[in-house]
Amino acid sequence: MNAKRMKAAEGVVLAALSGSDPSAAGIAAALEAACLLQSSESAAELLALRGQVAALLAERHSTNEALDDAVREVAALRTRVAELETAPLARPHPADAELLSTFTVEMNGPLAPLSWVRYPSIEAAQERVSKYLTHYPDTAYEIHRHDEITTVAESSPLAEDTTTCTTPGSAQ
Repeated sequence: MNAKRMKAAEGVVLAALSGSDPSAAGIAAALEAACLLQSSESAAELLALRGQVAALLAERHSTNEALDDAVREVAALRTRVAELETAPLARPHPADAELLSTFTVEMNGPLAPLSWVRYPSIEAAQERVSKYLTHYPDTAYEIHRHDEITTVAESSPLAEDTTTCTTPGSAQ
């Protein structure tokens, strides 16, 4: 029982009793006019809406927990990045050099902008070259491997006849 609603209903009933129609119908009409009567449909709808609100609050709670977890994970990763940035660099073991290599594709003509893209493996670089060579089959290219030194890993037969463009930091 809600004391505030009961007090409001009591006031409406007292006003109806002292008004022009103190009958039960007059009291009911006064309660309806004050929006204090509720149909069974609106009562059921109210209960359903309260259930939806409870479900949304629970969902918000679980979403907030997931967001908090993600924020903690990002903070931990940032801390790890800061540690790695301040740690002295260790020289890689020669057996690990393949894992630390990147590859660039150097081409002439309309494909020269590809020279700025680094690929994690020679296979990825070769795949990109083969896609572009289907459109520009006479284009000379070289794939450069970048680790401690820059070496040519693969070149087209046309590469010997032409000058290739260079990427910043790569040696010819």
